[in-house]
Amino acid sequence: MRILWKNHPSKPELNGTMEHVSRQFAEVAVGYKQAEYAPRPRYGTPEWIEERNASQALISGPAQGDTVPGVEGVLWGVQDKNPLGGQQSLVRVIKKVGAETFFYSAPPDDAPPAIVRKFNSLTGEEGKARQAAIDAKQAQFEQHQKEKLGMFGLIFGRS
Repeated sequence: MRILWKNHPSKPELNGTMEHVSRQFAEVAVGYKQAEYAPRPRYGTPEWIEERNASQALISGPAQGDTVPGVEGVLWGVQDKNPLGGQQSLVRVIKKVGAETFFYSAPPDDAPPAIVRKFNSLTGEEGKARQAAIDAKQAQFEQHQKEKLGMFGLIFGRS
C-alpha cells in the first residue's frame, strides 16, 4: 500500500514522498495524521508501471497463510486401501514433483526403499492379514445390523 508522508515521525526529509508499506502500518500512519493514502496512478501510464514494478519488488515469497501448490524436491507416500471399497480401494504409491502428483500401482524404480517396504507391507502377507481383519469386522457389522432389524421387528410386531 502506498502512502504519502505528511509528517514523518522520525525522518522529516521523507515528508512529501511516497512509500510502499504494509496495510497495517499505513492504517496507523493515516490514523495518526502522519500520512495520507497515496492516490493510485492512472492505468497504463508510466507512473502506473513504476508502481507495479515497485510493488512486485516487495514480494519476498509466499505469505505465512498462503497455500503453496507445489513442493520443493520430491515427496513420496503410500496411499492405503479405502476400507469402504470402490474404485479408490487400491494401494498406491504417490510421488509429488513440484505441482504435479503421480499415482503408481507399484513402486517405480526411483522409489526410496522405505516406500517400497511400506507398499509391500500393505500388499504382502501383512496386508492380506489386515484385509482379512477388515473383512471380518465388516461381516460382524452386517450380522449385527440384521440382528438389530430382527429385534425391531419383534418389538414392533413386524417381520
